[in-house]
Amino acid sequence: MESIVRLIFVICILFSSVTLAQTQEPHSHSSFVEKLGRAFSAPLTDTMQAGIPRWEAFKPRPRKECLAAANGTLDDDYKRCRFGYEEYVRYDSQGHRIVLNSRALTRY
Repeated sequence: MESIVRLIFVICILFSSVTLAQTQEPHSHSSFVEKLGRAFSAPLTDTMQAGIPRWEAFKPRPRKECLAAANGTLDDDYKRCRFGYEEYVRYDSQGHRIVLNSRALTRY
């Protein structure tokens, strides 16, 4: 009985979407159809984009703030903080950030 109700529900949705697609005014319902398509495809595209690497830039910070972050030493951490840097990162399916590469910001 439950499977018959599900089947009827699916058939009603299919017929209503076909009716919407065949209306004389395509623009009146196109936004509804687009929103519906985006709602169903959003989880798929989010998981596909999760693994795509991209560059993220970190702007230079003030001298005092960088000295405090580097524990008063003028090392590579201080230099990265003071002059800014970029990281080539990707996010896995759980949302963890994975750094693939890092470089200093170019100064022109």
